Amino acid sequence: MISAGMSLIESLIVLGKQTTNQKLSTIISEIRMDIETGHTLSESMEKHSSVFKGLYISLIRAGEAGGVLDKTMNDLADFLEKEEEIRLKVSSKTAYPKFVLGFAAVITIVIIVFLVPTFQGIYEELGAQLPMLTRIIIYI
Repeated sequence: MISAGMSLIESLIVLGKQTTNQKLSTIISEIRMDIETGHTLSESMEKHSSVFKGLYISLIRAGEAGGVLDKTMNDLADFLEKEEEIRLKVSSKTAYPKFVLGFAAVITIVIIVFLVPTFQGIYEELGAQLPMLTRIIIYI
């Protein structure tokens, strides 16, 4: 919006109205009010450091100092989009191993809870002693 010629305050008003997240809308409104009272965007964002990472605030501060806030914000938006894309790729690539690990854990629990006690009964009927590993598993 800034690259399109809108002022920072106008851009924040539009963003505040468009967002569906009430908490974010409130934060955007507070940032807009801070800017209207003479603070810089980076100073206003710094008051909400629980929402905005220090890296983002530093980049905005550098963009303000260099007079290239619009380019800095575009670069930051590109960075955030790529970061989200990588996060989704990693999540999708690790889904199958997580499923296999979970399935293996369930199978192991089923074996320990149901199958090992059956062996214990069979060995007792035959009068034989259980193997050491099986006795340890039953003890656990």
